[in-house]
Amino acid sequence: MIKFRKVDNSEIAVITAIAGYHPLQHLKALSVELKSIDYCGVVVFDLLVFNGQSDNRFATLFFNGKSFDRASLIRRVSRPGR
Repeated sequence: MIKFRKVDNSEIAVITAIAGYHPLQHLKALSVELKSIDYCGVVVFDLLVFNGQSDNRFATLFFNGKSFDRASLIRRVSRPGR
């Protein structure tokens, strides 16, 4: 099972990469999980394990309730103080 966290009272879910599992390479499986909980909204991917503290540590994609909108991919998410 894929582990993800939904931010309370919002339309944001956070998925964290772990060693050996890059979530952007498993969007189909993630879609199944998100559909199963009727989720629709922004998904933030924390890619620390792969990208370190670089500017591309985070990526976002919009999930429309059925699939990811790949055209909405943003590889750099602003961080406080940047």
